[in-house]
Amino acid sequence: MAVAMDNAVRTIRTARDAVRALGDEPRFARDFAHAWDVHATQVRTWRNRTVELGKNFSCGPTSVVNAARLLDVRICGARTAQEQILRVREIGAMGPSTTSTTDAQRGDALLALGMPSRSIKGVDAITRAIDARRPVVVSGNSAGRWDQPLERLAATRAERYRGHTVLVAPSRDAGGRYIVMDPSFADLFVVPRAYLESFVGERSSLEIERAVAGA
Repeated sequence: MAVAMDNAVRTIRTARDAVRALGDEPRFARDFAHAWDVHATQVRTWRNRTVELGKNFSCGPTSVVNAARLLDVRICGARTAQEQILRVREIGAMGPSTTSTTDAQRGDALLALGMPSRSIKGVDAITRAIDARRPVVVSGNSAGRWDQPLERLAATRAERYRGHTVLVAPSRDAGGRYIVMDPSFADLFVVPRAYLESFVGERSSLEIERAVAGA
């Protein structure tokens, strides 16, 4: 099944949505079956009830948790998503949930969990990594949900910088679009290159030097 409208954003909310969006490209058929495993790993950012909304900066550690789940890496001493996010903060010396995180801290946490990473820059490098079946922790400028017109997202980003971290899953759909796991949303977003370029800009990303099973 070919994916139509390669320049459109697709939103994945259910297993049926995933099958429709991802098509029958062989890599997906082999690695993700119904593509639901990717969606099931989505962990929403933990909201500490003692912290006002908008002052929680757990997108970085949550993206590390998502990477661990995709790669079947166990986070010892943590069962629930909330416990795993807190554990990653502890491992990476990231401080409380009111503290934003850096590539260095995220890299330290990944390494401690057995997922060494390296710094890369640009969407071309991200593309090479995910085509090699390696997830990428990507930092950029948040502008809300990805399923908005690119012009609106770009205008929002031009107004101010709002740092945010997401995980780009280690595969693309049949139309070459990227699967973004954004900790701020329960949905997955399948986005064309221009959306990822707008988000990343000149910022660096972390390529995890460990491929998903089946590579």
